[in-house]
Amino acid sequence: MKTIRELKHELFNDEVDIRVRLTRVILSCVIIASVLGLLPMAISHAAGWWLNIVLCVISIFCQVLNVRFHKTQAAAFIMIFICAVVVLPSMYFRQGGIFSGVPCWMIFATCVSFIMLEGKLRYFTMILSVIVYSFCFGAEFHFPSWVVPIATKKAIFLDIFISFVSSTIIYLIILDVHLRAYSKQREKLSYALQYDALTGVENRYAYEKYIHEINDKGLDDNLVVVSADVNELKHVNDNLGHSSGDELLNGAARVFTQSFAPYGKVFRVGGDEFQAILKTDKDLAQINSEFEENMKNWYGTTVKELHISVGYACNRDCKASSCTVLTGLADKEMYKNKSDYYKKSGKNRRIN
Repeated sequence: MKTIRELKHELFNDEVDIRVRLTRVILSCVIIASVLGLLPMAISHAAGWWLNIVLCVISIFCQVLNVRFHKTQAAAFIMIFICAVVVLPSMYFRQGGIFSGVPCWMIFATCVSFIMLEGKLRYFTMILSVIVYSFCFGAEFHFPSWVVPIATKKAIFLDIFISFVSSTIIYLIILDVHLRAYSKQREKLSYALQYDALTGVENRYAYEKYIHEINDKGLDDNLVVVSADVNELKHVNDNLGHSSGDELLNGAARVFTQSFAPYGKVFRVGGDEFQAILKTDKDLAQINSEFEENMKNWYGTTVKELHISVGYACNRDCKASSCTVLTGLADKEMYKNKSDYYKKSGKNRRIN
C-alpha cells in the first residue's frame, strides 16, 4: 500500500501525464464517495444501495486498469461510459431523482468526460451523457411514478450534501492539479526562452533583453562588457566529434560563469561566442587573472585543454553612448586577442 505522501507525490509529479494523475485521483474519490453515499441509504432503507456497490467495484477495476496496466484512456472511458449509460440513470430513478445527490454526479461525469478523454471519445461520451441525462430529467417530469423517492427529508439532505461536498472537493483537486501543471509549464517555457539548452547559461534573447534594459536606464561608469570566443571548436568537432565540441562549450560556459557571474550576468550569444555584462569596480587585470587561472585549471574527458579569447570594455574608460557600442569595443579587443592566439600557436584559424 502506498502512503499518503507517495500518492501526493504522484498526483503533483509533473513527469507523469496529467490525465494519468487526474484519472487516479478521480477514481479514488469516486470509490470513497460511493461508500459514503451508502450512509443516507442506510438511514432511509433505500432499495438501490447495491448501485453504490456496483459503482465502487467498477471504480476499483478501472483504477487497477489505470495503475497496474497503464490503460488510462481505457479506464476513463469504461468508467464514464458505464456511469453515463447504466449506473447514474439507474441511481437517478431508484434514489430520489432530481431531489437527490445524483444530479451532482451527472454534472461531474459530463465535465470529467471532457477533461479525461481525447479526440472522438471525448465528444462521443459528452454527447451521450447529455442525451441520457436529459432523458432522465424529462422522464421524471412526464412520468413521476418512475422515480423512487428518498423516504425522509434527513436522508434527502444527507444525500445531496454528501454528493455536493464530494463532487466539489474533486472539482477543486482537479483545478489545483491543472493550475499547478499550467504554472510548471509556463516556468519551463520561460526557462527555455531565456536559457541555452546546452550550457545552461542565459541565451541571446535574454542578452538582447538585458542590454535594452541597461540602455533605457543609462550606463553606469562601472559597467564592463566581456566578449569571448572559444578557440579551436571547429578542430575539436571535426577530429573528436560534436560530443567533444559540446564538452568544450560546456567547459567554456563553466569557466565563464565561475569567473564573471559573481560580478554580473553571463550569456551564450552564438555557437562559440559568449558575453558577460558586469557591474564592478574591481581591477580588470585581476578579474582577467582569475579567468585565466580558471581556464588553465579546466580539464575535460575527451578534450584536455580549453582556450578562450576575451576582450574587455569598461564604460569608465570610454564613456560609451550605449551598451552596443561598448560591446563593439570588447569584440574588437577579443578578435585581436584571437588573432594573436592563432599566430602564437601556429595553427590555421580557418580549419581550427
